[in-house]
Amino acid sequence: MNPETFVMPPNQSPHAAATFSTESEEIESRLDRETPEQAEAATSSHLVRMIDFFFALVLGQGLIRFADVVEAPFAANVPVWIALVLIYYTVVRSFVAWHAAIETRRYKMSSKVRTTELWRVYIDVLIVAAYAYMLFCAEPLIEHGGADMHRLLWAFPMLFILYGVWGHFRRVAWGDDGFNLKILAGFCGLYVLIAAAYTVIPSNTFSISDETANILVLTVCLVAMGVYRYINFWQETQDRARWPWNIPRPRVPSLRAWTEG
Repeated sequence: MNPETFVMPPNQSPHAAATFSTESEEIESRLDRETPEQAEAATSSHLVRMIDFFFALVLGQGLIRFADVVEAPFAANVPVWIALVLIYYTVVRSFVAWHAAIETRRYKMSSKVRTTELWRVYIDVLIVAAYAYMLFCAEPLIEHGGADMHRLLWAFPMLFILYGVWGHFRRVAWGDDGFNLKILAGFCGLYVLIAAAYTVIPSNTFSISDETANILVLTVCLVAMGVYRYINFWQETQDRARWPWNIPRPRVPSLRAWTEG
């Protein structure tokens, strides 16, 4: 055989090579897969799209429930805006981190750890539900910037607990992932302290209004979430200098691309 005329057969299933005139034909053809890995990846992608839909519902829910704030931003009080920024920042960064994790360690629904992975799906749904709950809890701030928000603050420790459970199930299915659980536990403890202090300390203890107290507490929560997301984003990379406890050290962005342009 002439090696120059030999053509390697494509590494794809008949389903991948075919064209379909209707969606039903395409769905029926999905049963024809070359390998179990392809079927598993397809199942995982369907589950990811379902979670994506839930994320979209949460983001849309915020725009609907806080329509008065969005339509008249300068008439709204400061605490409600900080709460919205905090919640939306948490949701968006969670969405980015979750997709990055799923790309490298998808749901293994056709393996011996399928039960564990099914629980990981359940935890994903609970995490997104927690984001929706946080929006419900922040709603009283629309009318009064000094409204009680202890339920919103206690949602953050619960969120970190769900992050930890989700990570545990992923490690059971995929093995060690290099993430430092002590950092997760540390930030969970920090939010517990914030929520407990807000719940226990009476109003006007420090001669400040409830609205001012809410501004300070929400700002601390936002800064803490930003720090956590920064650490979480760089945990699996090795191109950063490290502080103690393997915390990535910030680096000033290079301006070389701008000067060379």
